Amino acid sequence: MLFNILAAPVSGPLNLTRWVCGKIQEVVEREVNDEDKLKSELIELQMKRELEEMTEVEFVEKEDEILSKLEMIRKSKEKG
Repeated sequence: MLFNILAAPVSGPLNLTRWVCGKIQEVVEREVNDEDKLKSELIELQMKRELEEMTEVEFVEKEDEILSKLEMIRKSKEKG
């Protein structure tokens, strides 16, 4: 206990930094693995294509990217 008190000026900021980094990692993982966000992006992409705001090539490239992300999320959820 005495060691914890004496080490607090050094270990306190390190523990706080570790905690903050953990929270940032949680938020990033939640955003990266958000299926609903990707589905919304896919719908938005389809609307842009229908309104001719992008070419077919651009649409296919971005659609493939979003669908691969969705597939990776689903596979990772199946694993555990």
